[in-house]
Order: sequence, then C-alpha cells, then structure tokens
Amino acid sequence: MSGARRFGPAALAIAAFALGGAALAAQRGPAAKSVSGGGITLSSTTLSLPEEKAAFPAGAAGELITNNCTACHSAEMILNQPLLGADKWKAEIDKMRGTYHAQIAPEDDAALVAALTGLQAARP
Repeated sequence: MSGARRFGPAALAIAAFALGGAALAAQRGPAAKSVSGGGITLSSTTLSLPEEKAAFPAGAAGELITNNCTACHSAEMILNQPLLGADKWKAEIDKMRGTYHAQIAPEDDAALVAALTGLQAARP
C-alpha cells in the first residue's frame, strides 16, 4: 500500500460527484434533483429570475457601461442609482476596482464617468 492515500467519506462523495456526475447525467438524461453518497445528499433547485427589461442607450456609452458594470450589476440597478456628480461616480469606480477587484481599466475611467453621468442627465 505504498503511496496510497486514504480519503474520508466526504472527500469520496465529492470526488464521485465530480467525476461521475457528468457521466451519470449523460446516461440518465436530465439532471437529478439530488444525489447522495457517503452519507451526504446534495440537492439542486431551480431559480427563476425576472426578465431584464431595462436597457442602456445604444452606442459607445451604453457598451462601455455594459462591459464594465453588468458582470455584477443589472441595468435596472445602474439606471436607478441616486443622482451623482462626476466626482462621486469616480469614487464609486475606484471603490469597485479597489474593494471588489472589478476589472475596469483605469484608462476607461473618464469615459465611464461621462457615460454614467450622461445616463442621469437623460432622466426625465
């Protein structure tokens, strides 16, 4: 038994699920609602989210916001932010990049601030 490793039941259940889950699903058809092994049961549920109805204006500004913000924020959330000036939007971008590690290129800051303040200027 040289070089053999011993794994606990939880590790074996996770490995069996990871290695055999795709093969079992392919054999059985649709995914099961739960899978058990080693005294552990994993259950899945379906989550239905509402349809996104809000949209950014067409063009470079909308594309810039989509590319830099919607990985974490919905369009509706962005469009309903309180009115902020350019300095506050710049601080928000810095916070997203620094605190939450948002992948916003620093060279996009000025254009992104202009796009976000432009959204607010277009409000009725």
